Amino acid sequence: MANVESCQRAETAIPLDFPLNAIKQAPGFSGVNFTGLNVDATQYQGAVWVAYFMFTSCPGQCPVMNSKIAKLQIAFKDQNVKFAAFTVDPENDTIEQLSKYAGRYGANSAQWFMIRMSLDSVKNLAAKGFMLGSPEEPILHSTRFAL
Repeated sequence: MANVESCQRAETAIPLDFPLNAIKQAPGFSGVNFTGLNVDATQYQGAVWVAYFMFTSCPGQCPVMNSKIAKLQIAFKDQNVKFAAFTVDPENDTIEQLSKYAGRYGANSAQWFMIRMSLDSVKNLAAKGFMLGSPEEPILHSTRFAL
């Protein structure tokens, strides 16, 4: 029997100062957080922040995305990093529903905003503001995050 060494791939770490190309400036927005307080883009000034689209009754990609954000929230708890989750189903995602959902993921209301706004506003924000969705069918949102 021959002595065969395992085949291992060396992992290359991306340096923390890895340059990212800016696609465009982050859009303005305003809505209501899961705590019932108004929130807008000015609350993100000076912070590194991640935006994405979700809805609380999603059976597939949204729980996965929110689980990833929950881990990032812990990893960056002592840094100026924030998260903005915009619901694409504001008719069903009431403030009460968003609050329960936020509790499920341990969302810190000072760092992770789950935001409700009018359907027209979220359609425009997803499609034109972040270029992450369809203005016709916001429920068919992207599974990507915007940094």
